[in-house]
Amino acid sequence: MQNYSIPLKYYMQIALFALLIEILLCIFKGEYYMRGWHKAELKDVLLHISAFLFLLFFYIKKNKNFPDFTHCKQCKKIYNYSDTKDMICPKCGGKLQDYAEFEKDQKKEKQDEFKEAEKFQEEWIKQIKEERKNK
Repeated sequence: MQNYSIPLKYYMQIALFALLIEILLCIFKGEYYMRGWHKAELKDVLLHISAFLFLLFFYIKKNKNFPDFTHCKQCKKIYNYSDTKDMICPKCGGKLQDYAEFEKDQKKEKQDEFKEAEKFQEEWIKQIKEERKNK
């Protein structure tokens, strides 16, 4: 069963955007909206700014540690981080890794395979040249 819930970081982005709009309304219009329009005083502006800074700090600190996507090393499935618990695959119980790390590993493996193919091609060309010289 697939979980299509929205990750927490997107809710936080929406809240930060809404608070930023409220701050701008408080400063430039002198009003803010919370169950109706209210006259903005200095304490209201400071409250909005402190809430914005707190959420921004929490957002930066929390989202720095978690990847967007994870990859199972055993069954090769890809999951949203929010769909997993403790970096364990929901399907097979294997260990998950950050998808960015997986892409780096894949790129390195492909480069190694390409180098091996180039070596094989060079050796094959040398062999053909030697056979032509011997004829």
